[in-house]
This record gives sequence, C-alpha cells and structure tokens, in this order.
Amino acid sequence: MQQQTHQQDTGTVALRYGLIWAGIFTGLQIIAVLINDFDTHDYASTIAGILNLLLSLVLFFVVGMLASRQTGQVNRGSMAGYFAATIGGVLSLIAQLIIIQFALDSSRQRAQQAADLFNLGYQYSNEAVFAGIIVNSVIGLFFAIGLGAGMGALGGLLGRKLAKVPAAASYPVPQPPPSRAQ
Repeated sequence: MQQQTHQQDTGTVALRYGLIWAGIFTGLQIIAVLINDFDTHDYASTIAGILNLLLSLVLFFVVGMLASRQTGQVNRGSMAGYFAATIGGVLSLIAQLIIIQFALDSSRQRAQQAADLFNLGYQYSNEAVFAGIIVNSVIGLFFAIGLGAGMGALGGLLGRKLAKVPAAASYPVPQPPPSRAQ
C-alpha cells in the first residue's frame, strides 16, 4: 500500500510541475507570436524565434530536473516536460489563433510578397493564410510535445542524481535453476 501511495504522489508532482511551467511556456510563446506577427522587418522575429527555441529547451530541461529531483525518478521528469509542452502548446495554439486575427492582413501581405518574389503566380487570400497558420501551429504543437518529453527526460537524468529521496529499489534478476546432467 505504501508503494501505491508513493507512486500516486510522484504522478501529482509531475502534473503540478507540468502545469506551473506550462504557464511560463505559454507566456514565452505568446511573446514570440506577438513579435513575429507585428514585426515589419523580420529581424526581430528571427531573433525571437531563435530565443524562443533556446528558452523552450532550457525550460523543459529545468522542469524535468525539478520533478525528478523531488521524486528520484527519471520518468517523472519526462512526464513533467510532456505535460508542460502539451498544456502550454494547446494554450499557445489558442492564443496564436486569437492574436493572428488582428494581424491576418499583414501576414497575407508578407506571404504575397514572398510569392511574388519567386514568381509563383498565386494570389493569397486571408483564408489560405489562416489555414496555413493552423497547419503550422499544429505541427509546432507536436514538435513541442516531443521536445518537452525529450528534454524533460534529459533533465530527469540530472534530477535523479540530485534527488532528495532515494531512488526506487532495484530487484536482483532471478537466476535459472541449475540443470541436472544425466
């Protein structure tokens, strides 16, 4: 019974850290989207995108390390990173779809300028740009989930070494009985 209670506690630790850090991840994503949507020269959006990726890597690593340090289990660090990325990614996707409504015309103009630069002969509409942004956002969500779980696991490896609780007990592998030669 004690093992089951401890297992439930470690699961809530991963969820709690995931929820807390999902808010931080969402804030980071909203700032990057605002810079990207309202930047006219594309220099700030490039820098914001690079910083967004690097800070997201650090964020997922830290959340995995903190959860594993408290539980002594690497898988809880991975789960905390997964929760942070999933919840934060969904909230960021919703926020991005709301924010893009205010910058849809400028996004369409930038997409049209890029199409004209390459002589594609395609006329972009707001609906086509919005559909492209939705597809891009969903792909980004899946990328963030994988990144969160992976970096959470890497942070979990460090967190397990710094754990405040002893690691889970390992059991010896049973040896097969000796065979009788006849």
